[in-house]
Amino acid sequence: CHIHTIEDNSFVDLYNLSTLILTANSLQHLGLAAFHGLTSLKKLVLVETSISSLSDLPIGHLNTLQELNLGH
Repeated sequence: CHIHTIEDNSFVDLYNLSTLILTANSLQHLGLAAFHGLTSLKKLVLVETSISSLSDLPIGHLNTLQELNLGH
């Protein structure tokens, strides 16, 4: 999808979304509230992105998250 930036509240109205796959996107910037609103998210896939550290991911509030895939 050629996504480079995810701004704050990009997914705010997707409260029923349970899986988000962002594979092979060269993510350069994630807003601190990029994943806010994803209150039902169980699976987040960030394979082959430029994320190099868990500290780069603003996901601490994702209480329903069960699976995080950051493989390369």
